[in-house]
Amino acid sequence: MRRGCRARDLGVGFAADINNRGQVVGASGRYAFFWDAGQTTLIGPLPGDSWAQGVVINEAGQVGGISVLSTPDQYPVHAYRWQVGVLEPTSLTYQSEPDERLFGMNVNGLAVGERGRAASAQPVAWDNGVTWTLPGSGTPGSGTPGRAVAVNARGDVVGSAATATGTHAALWRRNPAIPAVAAVPSP
Repeated sequence: MRRGCRARDLGVGFAADINNRGQVVGASGRYAFFWDAGQTTLIGPLPGDSWAQGVVINEAGQVGGISVLSTPDQYPVHAYRWQVGVLEPTSLTYQSEPDERLFGMNVNGLAVGERGRAASAQPVAWDNGVTWTLPGSGTPGSGTPGRAVAVNARGDVVGSAATATGTHAALWRRNPAIPAVAAVPSP
């Protein structure tokens, strides 16, 4: 940190991400928040859910996060996007397909994350209401467990994918038809 740097109090909760415009997202109580130039906007949760958390913000000011339904037996997680007061699930079937977690989003709004529970979660990408399950690093379309965590402006995605020899770092290159995958072998 620079000398003379001071913390700015954004309110109760925690900040999760900041973009180059200085906009911040995070969580406060049962809401996600968007902070911009001293103004805080509370976000979510999605209809029927109990609480929300802001996870990522891109350079366009779009927020990606999770919305959770807290019940005594389970905690279904739903991914969402928010921009200028409009909150929408990344998947139109979010209430019937629980356990979607969003980890990254590019400037074009392409979001990435995982769908499914723990060890069986699969890497996914969401774009304009369409959900893609990213192929495993072995057989394309195999539905191999993994996680997509970041995406660049071009649409290339990085994360991890399970293989016969263990979990490997993965790179999915954006292709107009089907994303491809390249595993980075362990040393």
